[in-house]
Amino acid sequence: MSKTITARPKSIILFILIFCFIISLGLIILLYTKNEIVVFLRLFIAFVVFSMFYTFKQLTYLSVHTNYIKTGFFTKYKYQDIASITLYDHTKYRFLFFPMVEACLTITLNNGKKIVVQDNYCANLWKLRWFLENRFIKNNTAFNFNFKPNFDCNTNLNTTSPITLVTKALPFILVLALVTLISSSLAAYCNIDHAEWFIITSALCVFILLIIAARSNYIESCDKALYIKNLVFKKQKTPLALDQINHIELKLISHGKGSTTQLIIHMVYHKVYRFSVDDLKQERLQNMISQLNKLNIRFQDLRG
Repeated sequence: MSKTITARPKSIILFILIFCFIISLGLIILLYTKNEIVVFLRLFIAFVVFSMFYTFKQLTYLSVHTNYIKTGFFTKYKYQDIASITLYDHTKYRFLFFPMVEACLTITLNNGKKIVVQDNYCANLWKLRWFLENRFIKNNTAFNFNFKPNFDCNTNLNTTSPITLVTKALPFILVLALVTLISSSLAAYCNIDHAEWFIITSALCVFILLIIAARSNYIESCDKALYIKNLVFKKQKTPLALDQINHIELKLISHGKGSTTQLIIHMVYHKVYRFSVDDLKQERLQNMISQLNKLNIRFQDLRG
């Protein structure tokens, strides 16, 4: 068993903090060189620093060990000090001026203190849940994190409907657009006429193809595993062992005025995989649903 798991911030959170720090540093430098906009700069610097503070405030340093948990750099609690652990909970908080409700892991101590780790801020929360479920709830110290499948399903693979020639050409179009974008950028640097139009066209093409790729995931299966594949990135393949899958959902996720259809795979070790299937043709989507229904795994189509 891995003896220590430490909560790790998501990459996007670190990027936001570093980005805000660089912006605030640049604004401070600008503050001493542009006296005519001093008031605006001071207000904007205050807002950036305020945003950094609130983002940093939501981060929870939590390290779980075989015999104790650790919060901050010095505070330790033995498992005897823990009253309860709620693996899936919700917490209310304010981000800047907006009230938010976020999924989280909650550890309640005997003294009433609560340690909350939010989903949106922790990249490896599934590992913390898996560790604490086994160590505290099940009192099991013989588990490990070796979930990598060691099988090959190249034979007897249940495939979806055939991929059209136009779809097969998408990776080559993406490579061509990237090459054009790079070469036209170099041409623009060398002051070659009309290079900017090639930059705009190729950049737009790359952007559209990346959006299509993000929405064109599908599955293939065999008697041992599921393979998550992508219509644009042919080499991308995520194998998931069937005996490690808890249940699967096909869900319509609303965001603002729009929505997206996602295939959500819940693993027994609390990790969740989400794949958008918005750009799949109806035939391929129905074939995928048919495959999922044949597997010995609980599958729910929750699109309504």
